[in-house]
Order: sequence, then structure tokens, then C-alpha cells
Amino acid sequence: MFDLDKEKLVKWIFDNSNKEWDKNISAEEFLFELDECSQEYKNLKTLIHTFSHILINRSSLYTGLNSDSCGELLFPKAGAFLIYSTSNINIGGFSFVFENSLFEWFNNVKLEVNDCVFDPTCIDEHGACFSCVYLPEFVCSHFNDFLDRDVFLGENRFKKGYWE
Repeated sequence: MFDLDKEKLVKWIFDNSNKEWDKNISAEEFLFELDECSQEYKNLKTLIHTFSHILINRSSLYTGLNSDSCGELLFPKAGAFLIYSTSNINIGGFSFVFENSLFEWFNNVKLEVNDCVFDPTCIDEHGACFSCVYLPEFVCSHFNDFLDRDVFLGENRFKKGYWE
């Protein structure tokens, strides 16, 4: 389970919208009360979903599990997502990563979002394609929808990237 920093998520949401954050409402409360039809919710879901896909794509380097052997669950209102193994073989791969190389796995995520072999078309049009972010549909809980590398870069559809 990856539980992202709520304050940073809410700050990023407001950096990419025309609204002001009422500081009387906590970040957790704001996320929990987000309207699922709002653009802010869609942006949050895109960030969390893209983050999940990138970690799954990179997981084979660290866990030994192919991305086809993983699954995901998204919890946008909680600012979290879950990546799990669907394989009966090598079930300890994620445990090993969490105990020994979690920081390497996260640090190298930045490498994954910066480039796609189909750039500039990929980043300019949708920010996600079968080459960089998509997963097989039986792995992805949302059929490769709500994906965009620009949530991290802030170059095209988002004013500010998550890591800025």
C-alpha cells in the first residue's frame, strides 16, 4: 500500500486549478469530500493511477515479477494505491523490495516519466501510451484510463508537476 502525503497532494491539486484551498479544512478532509465528477478528483485519480502504473512497470527490475503478475487498487480519496502480486510464484518479491530497495524503486520512477520512445507525440497528445505507461487490461483496474505522465512533468495539460 502506497499512502501519499495528503498535504502535498492537495497542494498539487490547487496548483493545477483556479481555486483556493481553505486552510480551515484539513488535507484528509478535503480529499475525502472531493466530488467524483470534479476536475480536481479526475486530476488526483490520474496522478495516483499513473504512479501505480509506473511502479508496476518498474517492479520487474526489483521484484522479479513481470507486470502481468501484478494487480492494482486505487483509493483516490485516501490518496493511496495498492500494488499486489497475482502470481503464485515468487510471492516474496514485493517484500524484498520493501525491506531492501524501496528508495531505489521510487527514485528511478523519475526516469520512467521523463521520456517515451513516442515523444513528442505521446506527451503532447495524451501523456500515456502502450510503450510507456499502459499495462495489460487484466492488470489495470481502470482499463488504462486516467493516465498521463504530465502529472509529474507539468509541461502540457498540468500547470505544475507533482515533483516540482
